[in-house]
Amino acid sequence: MAITKRLKLRRFRRSRGGGTRSICPSLKTEGNCTGNAICKWNVTLSKCRKQRVSTKSSMMGADVKKQLTTEIKNGAWGDDPQDIKAGLWMLKKIKYNPSYKSEFTGETYERRKHPLLLQARDKLTAYGKYGGFYPDGNDTRLAVPAFS
Repeated sequence: MAITKRLKLRRFRRSRGGGTRSICPSLKTEGNCTGNAICKWNVTLSKCRKQRVSTKSSMMGADVKKQLTTEIKNGAWGDDPQDIKAGLWMLKKIKYNPSYKSEFTGETYERRKHPLLLQARDKLTAYGKYGGFYPDGNDTRLAVPAFS
């Protein structure tokens, strides 16, 4: 009776399926784990595990900043030199936040293609239209200084 119960339990576990296999569990020593960029040594389990992805805000990459800088300098958000200086200042302050909701549609950019670029454009456009600059999230407003 115990053998059939064990076989049923094994079949049940197999039928549920497992998740995707991580490349980190095969690393059993702390030295090998620290050499891998996506893994972190778990002291409690004495195993190498994949690092959790942070959902906190992050700074934009250089390629996104370069593209937005050219758009600002070409006058996408205003041709006035003060607008260009303000846009470049805002670009330095903007951080990507996965939970940020668009000022226009109310949707997040998390699952879209190029979310960093789209979110930064939304923040710059919202400042031009509504006058409020939210560099991180929907609740943290930052005053833009007057440029001369």
